[in-house]
Amino acid sequence: MRSKYKITNRKNEISRYIEQIKLNKFGFEGQKKIRSGKIAIVGLGGLGCTAALYIVAAGIGEITLIDFDYVILSNLSRQILHHDIDINTPKVYSAAQDLYKINPYCIINIVNDKLEKNNILEIIKRQKVIIDCSDNIKTREQINSLCFNYKIPLIVGAASRMEGCLSTFNWQVNSPCYQCISSFFNSNNDNCLQQGIMSPIVSVIGAMQSLEAIKLLTNYGVPLTSTLLIYDGFYLEFNHIKINKNSCCKICN
Repeated sequence: MRSKYKITNRKNEISRYIEQIKLNKFGFEGQKKIRSGKIAIVGLGGLGCTAALYIVAAGIGEITLIDFDYVILSNLSRQILHHDIDINTPKVYSAAQDLYKINPYCIINIVNDKLEKNNILEIIKRQKVIIDCSDNIKTREQINSLCFNYKIPLIVGAASRMEGCLSTFNWQVNSPCYQCISSFFNSNNDNCLQQGIMSPIVSVIGAMQSLEAIKLLTNYGVPLTSTLLIYDGFYLEFNHIKINKNSCCKICN
């Protein structure tokens, strides 16, 4: 299912984004690039809610929200776009309602469905950036493969317990893809529901995913490519691990 909110009144748009526009070498041109951007977020859980919130607040022109799940009570401690009144509501609808209140100048598309071969391809081809906030390796590998084929920049985040990780893939020559590192993650234990999660961890990673997306759209700042960022919330430490292209990778080689 796909719906769209259309907004026509943009009289106060510049005032809304003035603090971003003030940034050195960002200015009106940077804001125009955000306004013309199209981003899809896969997964409206803890990561996706935070990433979507800041992407929409920053002034993205069009965002596509993709999820097939429903809001349950245990989501509410960390999935900040969902509320008590939204329990048993599809997450894409709950999130869209809050995002519309945050920024009515943004076009919001919703896909209340699983990602299957007959719908994911057309969705990905229309985007300028994909933010992967899914909670399983199989889905991430599927999205990675399509993003690589169509050279759509991909930002992958994950969180569990007191830790999170993040990486950006923009398909430069000799750069790795997500498949190059997916074997390092345990496919049986990559879901935070199995491991538990400290609520602010997902917001830290989700906010950084939104920042990476803005950097890619505007060419402002240095994206986190060929690097896996590890965030340890227990000790409040960030570590960077260099990612090399896997010569045996079945996707990028």
